[in-house]
Amino acid sequence: MRKYFPILCLALLTFSCSKYQEYQPQFFNGHELVVIPDSLTDTHKKNVTQVLDYYNIEWKLEDDKIYLDSRIDNELMWNFTSKANDANWLQSHQPQ
Repeated sequence: MRKYFPILCLALLTFSCSKYQEYQPQFFNGHELVVIPDSLTDTHKKNVTQVLDYYNIEWKLEDDKIYLDSRIDNELMWNFTSKANDANWLQSHQPQ
């Protein structure tokens, strides 16, 4: 068992580190999804957490950054970004 302990530790560390990815707002530029670095304002963070809570998406805030489940792809992040920027959606999907 001792010789497998380092391998087990490495496997657990890899799994725990890869559970989350940093949320980056996604925008469609007409050809592809792109990230605009300065678009993650405090208002956007507040709005996107409302969207994530509405859809019961697990997220956490660390070092002023939002982290999501690592299985969420860029298209789904784009969906969250779009809703977070849509005042009508936010108004009609208030937290309970």
